[in-house]
Amino acid sequence: MAQDRDHINASDVGTYLFCKRAWAFERQGAPSAREPERARGTVYHEQHAQRVVAVSQTKGLSAAALIVGVVLIILGLVALIFAWG
Repeated sequence: MAQDRDHINASDVGTYLFCKRAWAFERQGAPSAREPERARGTVYHEQHAQRVVAVSQTKGLSAAALIVGVVLIILGLVALIFAWG
């Protein structure tokens, strides 16, 4: 897997700790025997990132709905007070 060689990521560290020779081969662009596992890991992380974004958007909408609900309750109470007053 050819990567940007200006930095080392967690996968590089894991590969190095597992096998220094495998790490060196990978840095030279040699194919890895663990490519299927890496592909599954990439898919998993992409799906997880999409779920995180979706949850973040949902939290924002929930907060907005809560604020609108509180404002409506306050307006309703104010209207009741003026109707009785």
